[in-house]
Amino acid sequence: MNWFDDSFLFIQAACRISSLHSYLVMDFTDRHFIITGGTGALGTAVIEELLETGAKCSIPCYDKSELEEFAYSDRESIYIQTSVDLTDEHATHNFYTMAAEQHGPLWGSFHLAVGFSFGII
Repeated sequence: MNWFDDSFLFIQAACRISSLHSYLVMDFTDRHFIITGGTGALGTAVIEELLETGAKCSIPCYDKSELEEFAYSDRESIYIQTSVDLTDEHATHNFYTMAAEQHGPLWGSFHLAVGFSFGII
């Protein structure tokens, strides 16, 4: 094979991948998702993808300061409740109840919340 053949095969593969991506993108219009850890880097990326497909997202937020750099807090399709401690069963239940009142029944969830602290192992 020469460079032309290689380039042609690369372009063909790229076109297949592009059309496959279009095929795989689902329509989540008005589907309700809860995303724990939604204000973090991974959570924000997940929310961005969900919003592009029409989803409604609910995010429990432990500390208001998490919202300072969160780009989607002003969207109508986003429900955020602050001061939610996910280790507290009552607080978590309250959040899920309020989220369902805001956006309807839950369709899916992404559990991305993590705890981290520096220390010696």
